[in-house]
Amino acid sequence: METVNPVTGEVSYDPQAAPQGQVATSWWVLVQCALCLICVGVGGFLLGRTYPLMTSTSGVSITHTSRGAEEVPVPTSGATPSTSPTTLSPTPIDPATCHWVGSKKSDKYHHPSTRCAESIKEINRICFDTPEDAKAKGYVPGCM
Repeated sequence: METVNPVTGEVSYDPQAAPQGQVATSWWVLVQCALCLICVGVGGFLLGRTYPLMTSTSGVSITHTSRGAEEVPVPTSGATPSTSPTTLSPTPIDPATCHWVGSKKSDKYHHPSTRCAESIKEINRICFDTPEDAKAKGYVPGCM
């Protein structure tokens, strides 16, 4: 900070001294930055908590039809749709026909008795006779 001696007119500079308003300004900037960080953090947390609610589907579809469009009757069998998710049990692997198991969505092959092989959906399942067959198609060993 520069100071002027009123008697001699000398100008002196003190690098340690801060101008009067600069301390208050820097403090206020820090407070604003802290508030912004808190708001962004809380907003991100709340968005993460509510995202599953925004993307869930209830299985009911409502569509708008314009006048003159064909009306589709709603079945009134009295049955209410289940709101719990359906869990499909995996189809067991027959070791007589499937000696080694691979997946269309992966590059690994597994022994059919392992949990890795049992977790592969039937639609994605590929069977190999030998490990050499699997390696020839680009697969690498997985659960053995």
